[in-house]
Amino acid sequence: MNFKSESPTGDKKLLTKEFLEKPTKLELKYWYVLREIHYNNQSKDSKQKSTDQVANHFILSMSTVNAV
Repeated sequence: MNFKSESPTGDKKLLTKEFLEKPTKLELKYWYVLREIHYNNQSKDSKQKSTDQVANHFILSMSTVNAV
């Protein structure tokens, strides 16, 4: 199967190096912060943390992991 010939014609931007290369550590941290904020917003806990608290907690915990 020839992927290029059988894929739909159109914008091939998603197949460029910009989207296919490995994300940087900083980019991954941003994605993890967003994930944690999302999980926090889905929680039905009455003691739910603010978005800033979640982001700061996660960033601080990541910096201690990288220091080791």
